[in-house]
Amino acid sequence: MTEQLQHKRDNRPELVSVQYPDIEADVISCSADGIYLAVPGLEELLIVNLDHPTEDLQYLPLGGEDEGGFDVTTAVQWSPHLLLNNEIISASGNVVSKWNLTTGSYLILGSQLRHSKTVSDLDWSAVNPHKIATCSDDCLTFVWDARDLRKPQTVLESQMMPACTVKWNKVQDNILATVHDKTLRVWDLRKSNRPVHYIESHRKRIFCIDWSPTYEHHVISCSKDCTVRFWNVRGSEACEDEALRCTDKTSPFWKAKYTPFGQAILTVAKTSSTDKNLLLWTLDRTTRSQKKKQPISVKVGHDDGILDFHWRKLYEDDQLVTWSKNKTLQLWTVGHLLKQHCGSDRVQTISSPPQTSLGTELTDEAGLDHTNAELAGSFVEGFKDPVSGSFIPTRSTVQPTSLAQEFALLNFDKAKVTLEETNADKSFCTVSAARDEHKVSLTMYFSEDILTTSHQALSSTREQHWTRLIRPGYDRSWRERLFSMFNTTDLVWSPVCVD
Repeated sequence: MTEQLQHKRDNRPELVSVQYPDIEADVISCSADGIYLAVPGLEELLIVNLDHPTEDLQYLPLGGEDEGGFDVTTAVQWSPHLLLNNEIISASGNVVSKWNLTTGSYLILGSQLRHSKTVSDLDWSAVNPHKIATCSDDCLTFVWDARDLRKPQTVLESQMMPACTVKWNKVQDNILATVHDKTLRVWDLRKSNRPVHYIESHRKRIFCIDWSPTYEHHVISCSKDCTVRFWNVRGSEACEDEALRCTDKTSPFWKAKYTPFGQAILTVAKTSSTDKNLLLWTLDRTTRSQKKKQPISVKVGHDDGILDFHWRKLYEDDQLVTWSKNKTLQLWTVGHLLKQHCGSDRVQTISSPPQTSLGTELTDEAGLDHTNAELAGSFVEGFKDPVSGSFIPTRSTVQPTSLAQEFALLNFDKAKVTLEETNADKSFCTVSAARDEHKVSLTMYFSEDILTTSHQALSSTREQHWTRLIRPGYDRSWRERLFSMFNTTDLVWSPVCVD
């Protein structure tokens, strides 16, 4: 494949545009660290470094070759988890592949049972790294356990109405939603293999759905009927918040996604006259009333229709990544004033992102320099919070002799931390903490020699993992609060892997 690229910087400093004339793609996906982009072509998967979009391009051959050639890639997603930053899933025809970019190898899902028709969509849970969902024209939605991909863990049947879209809830790992033409269905895997909600208020086909990143029961749907609707699925009946409905009398909405800052959504229309524009809508009721339910910003830059877009997680800025029909990639930087209009009060605390390479794990997301001398002996007496710099005392110096004993010593009575699950045989436990509308959940795995590892090493590992968990993008006071809640419990160990 020839690498004929056209790169230009718009006269506006917030826009960068790059064209890849040899790539045929309808979808894109960003890595969890915001550095890389996956763009699937007909025969190859293009990996782009978004910091240097014309340099060091990597190509991986796509699977799915049959007598008719290569199947079109219908869906692709990078793992949303930093510790799995080297893994991607993609769908071509009825084949779903899970890629390891470090080794360049891939594994096909479903050696014992797979979809019989074209896979229309897939989604990797942002809450649970082991849960992957796929839907197909065979009227089945599969829920896979990433630790055993021979057959799906759960099968959801929709009978004569295939699902075209599947999306996991971004707060609760047992809830997902599927789209069936004009109908939105919400499933709770803890209850049954039947939907807990049927939502049939759209008059025409639903193109896209997205779950709120902060509110467990909020989901949006955009449709060919020229509306974006907001649903609250708490309780037995789903209710629409009509005050937040977005309407364009002439243009169907093709894509709609929540923003990672404030309370807002970004939409793209589907008609040829408006599909080049990005519309930003605030969910603040006062602002929406003043604007008469009109978008607060319109971004114009593409010369052809926008097919897909994603938010790139940066440290100083939020950046939007868009892909259009004329094979053009654009990077849009969102200004702080515009984020304030969306209700964002995020505090920027990191001057520059850490340097990473593809397939390697972030050792310290906040870019902090922890030396062994600084942490020596601090575990028994206490240690320094790497976010606030304050000293956090430990409350237990008892040394267990087994992981089961260690779990028994856990005490969360005075901390707002919930112990979700412990399993000494499989060497993992799950804990969570919440404040206001924010929630953090961790699944931690332990090596066999975890109880014999020195305190010095444990302290360093532990501090780095908490720092990586609580991203700098969150409000500083909230990060400090969560950090304190986790570390003032009777945890005298440190995880070797946090999901």
